[in-house]
Amino acid sequence: MKKLLVIGGTGLVFLVIVILVVIRINERSLEKELKNYLIQEKRYREDDIEQVSSKFGKMPQYAVFVSFKDEPEVTYSYVKKDKWIQLGPSDAEILSGKTFKHIDDRAH
Repeated sequence: MKKLLVIGGTGLVFLVIVILVVIRINERSLEKELKNYLIQEKRYREDDIEQVSSKFGKMPQYAVFVSFKDEPEVTYSYVKKDKWIQLGPSDAEILSGKTFKHIDDRAH
């Protein structure tokens, strides 16, 4: 019985580690893919981008966050559906009168 608990516990720990590694691999892949999108499609230079990071969550499952060197106080959020979609800043932030240098064109 004790041996079965040890084997089960070890298996559970291994499963958790595998899940965490898979999540991190997916995050890194999305970070790289978004950075390539920003450089190739949106025509940013690599040195325009301060940081690209991602986070696993509930909705959206993976969000990728970007800050730019010339606007470090603003974080832009992106998700990948069929294409990259910028989620933030919100319409309320946009309508507040604050200007954003890197906002994607979208209907307001």
